[in-house]
Amino acid sequence: MSFNTYKSITQVLLEFPFVYQEANFIEVKKWEIDPYFLSRLEMIMTEGVVFNSEAAICENIIAPILTEI
Repeated sequence: MSFNTYKSITQVLLEFPFVYQEANFIEVKKWEIDPYFLSRLEMIMTEGVVFNSEAAICENIIAPILTEI
């Protein structure tokens, strides 16, 4: 049977000796967010031209978040 003939996980499990298990694979960790970072991000979101372009989104939102974590 080719792969595209299986319409569900159940069909695959009946055909092959697999064990299907659902679980969260990302461990959620809590940490304190720096108040300075939050205030800067809030200022950018309210007063900056954030959604003007993809570059603006990257510079003003994505890059600071990646730097923080």
